Amino acid sequence: MNEVTYTIAENAPIASGVFRLRLTGDTSAITAPGQFLDLRLPGFFLRRPISICDWDEKSVTLLYKVVGGGTDWLSRCTPGQALDALSGLGNGFDVAACGETTLLAGGGIGTAPLFGLAKRLLAAGKTPVAVLGFNTAEDDRRAARALRHRLRLRSDADAQGALHKDGQARPDQSGSAHGLRLRRVHGLHDRHGERPQARLPRGSCIPKGGTQMVTTNITLCGLPLDNPVIPASGTFGYGYEFAELYDINCLGTFSFKGTTRDARLGNPQPRIAEMQSGVLNAVGLQNPGVDAVITEELPKLARVFRKPVMANVSGFSLDEYVEVCQKLDTCPQVGWLEVNISCPNVHGGGMSFGTDPKAAAAVTRAVKDAVKKPIIVKLSPNVTSIADIAKACEDAGADGISLINTVMGMRLDLKTRKPLLANSTGGMSGPAIFPLAVRMVWQVYEAVRIPVVGLGGVMSAEDVIELMLAGATAVEVGAANLVDPFACRRIVEDLPRVMQKYNINDLNDIIGGAHHG
Repeated sequence: MNEVTYTIAENAPIASGVFRLRLTGDTSAITAPGQFLDLRLPGFFLRRPISICDWDEKSVTLLYKVVGGGTDWLSRCTPGQALDALSGLGNGFDVAACGETTLLAGGGIGTAPLFGLAKRLLAAGKTPVAVLGFNTAEDDRRAARALRHRLRLRSDADAQGALHKDGQARPDQSGSAHGLRLRRVHGLHDRHGERPQARLPRGSCIPKGGTQMVTTNITLCGLPLDNPVIPASGTFGYGYEFAELYDINCLGTFSFKGTTRDARLGNPQPRIAEMQSGVLNAVGLQNPGVDAVITEELPKLARVFRKPVMANVSGFSLDEYVEVCQKLDTCPQVGWLEVNISCPNVHGGGMSFGTDPKAAAAVTRAVKDAVKKPIIVKLSPNVTSIADIAKACEDAGADGISLINTVMGMRLDLKTRKPLLANSTGGMSGPAIFPLAVRMVWQVYEAVRIPVVGLGGVMSAEDVIELMLAGATAVEVGAANLVDPFACRRIVEDLPRVMQKYNINDLNDIIGGAHHG
């Protein structure tokens, strides 16, 4: 994967609300059909992932449909305009693994990556058979004409032959005139590429362009970390996905996806709403359940991450918190249990335990009595006095406190006049909440004597330093990972430079430093 600045060569409508976008620039990271670009759009917090339709040595072609503010902005871009993109994402399809005759099935804008695959199957002497569905018969005819032109077939009939094998569109079972009935699927397999291993500073290191040694090591609840940078739960999966992009052992540790006793599908869609300075989410603790995490996810993580990991735990009762924590407590890979009593996106649990000092203390005490590993209680900002709740958790045996979780928020759709999220409300994250995080870390540091993990809107190494000055021993990074998958690595790399800039030799010297000046 490369970060590339592309130049728009063409941005033209090809159907109702559908555009062909051709970009010129470095395409070396694109190695297989089925990969995608992640475009950064000015004024929008989240990148837009768009499938690659085709590419050559100098350009890449995308197809996209206007469905929201981001793609609407993109549709108004003109040739010559620059676009920042993460290029060559996704495993793509392995043409060599496809059969001599391979069925390609897709519908609407989802057909875009099939063109590049069909083109390379033909070049390999194989026969692609495509079954495509469209909203209208006219769109179906457009697809046939496009295939004839782009694949240099002799006639529309030949293009239809490539599309439908026998040259005829077949109605689906509902009787749709433009729907198509699937036949037989030949194997298409994911391609697993090499995992680049980045060599990054660990522990003590020399800043780029400097000569003075600085120390980034910290200790969190008795366990050493090479640096204080920790990807936050829910933004880093179970780690191995990011390990395909860089060596995640450069991180202090990370908090894996919130885990419950039973598997959860999460809240209904839509469950993400974007803001200019952040994002609302109402995912709702989607996870495979603790048993699957232990038997499936942690073994895969062990192959790419050599350090203790932080296990984020959620529940809907005291007994559930205890049961999940007890199971994870037996896992050698787990170093800390981050007990989440602050999730705003579930009903009947989550945040309900974190809004009252007595309830927070009860969860803390029950878990602490049942496990041996350090527990870090994750608190909600959606309270009147977070310091009182933190002190109650400390008195009940907590080894550390992490804060803040997301802030309750809502967005409305002006067209439908209804909430954008199916859950109505969601948790707000991103740089908009950073000042709130600094204030609450400051207040909790004043109230407790156990380590504080700060989080909320962290985007840079400077933000890490600021939270540590407010009282954080370590810092979690959340929404930034959704914008830039390399965000945590960049913060780790940049931290020594920022330390040198502000005359910091050892991070341990600045924890709570703003309180003593």
